[in-house]
Amino acid sequence: MGAALPADANSVGARVVDLEYMGAYRTAMLAFGAAGVTGRARIDAFDASVAIGDEVIAHWRPERQRLVAA
Repeated sequence: MGAALPADANSVGARVVDLEYMGAYRTAMLAFGAAGVTGRARIDAFDASVAIGDEVIAHWRPERQRLVAA
């Protein structure tokens, strides 16, 4: 998550609130702002640079974006 952002990527600041180990990868649970909006990001299981409480920039390709009504 610390790499340079691709020029065509959507991005938003977030805080890591939980990490779930899923074998070859981890799922980072993210909180966006104070409105209670949450999301998930898949990261490499061996990436030790991400910890609960970290402030991160989440980014994704526009064609991979999915919104789900709560």
